[in-house]
Amino acid sequence: MNCIYCKNLMENEYSLFALDLGESVIVVRKVPSHVCDRCGQTVFDNDVSKQLDRIVDSLRSSADEVNIVEYADKVA
Repeated sequence: MNCIYCKNLMENEYSLFALDLGESVIVVRKVPSHVCDRCGQTVFDNDVSKQLDRIVDSLRSSADEVNIVEYADKVA
């Protein structure tokens, strides 16, 4: 896969996904991704993006101000 910005080849890596919901923050560690080693752009596959949506939905109503989870722990 090539980077949509700089056209450099992207590498398979694990990344951090963070989302600020205003009242809380969700951090998902070790997310499978494609990362450009030139510009740093990170891209998630469709299946990974859908799983991140499910993780966010499951933690959205949490009373915790910060939720930190590992992607592999949340994959069904």
